Amino acid sequence: MAWSVGTGPRKVGRVELERDRLTLGELSVDLKDVRSVQRTRDVLVVQRDDADPVRIVSLDRPGTLRELADFLLECSDVPA
Repeated sequence: MAWSVGTGPRKVGRVELERDRLTLGELSVDLKDVRSVQRTRDVLVVQRDDADPVRIVSLDRPGTLRELADFLLECSDVPA
């Protein structure tokens, strides 16, 4: 997976999922801070309270972004 925060540089690495946290390399996102999750065909945008949005793209298989979006919606308080 690759991601960027706000207008920052793109980073590549491993994504780890827990019931209350999404970890992208050194970036840790508490799911209670997720305001919205938006997915287009190629990009998943995670809007956070009081922080720049995180844009995530998949460098792997096609369904990965959909699965990640579904997980984030299920584990956060964001309405579908």
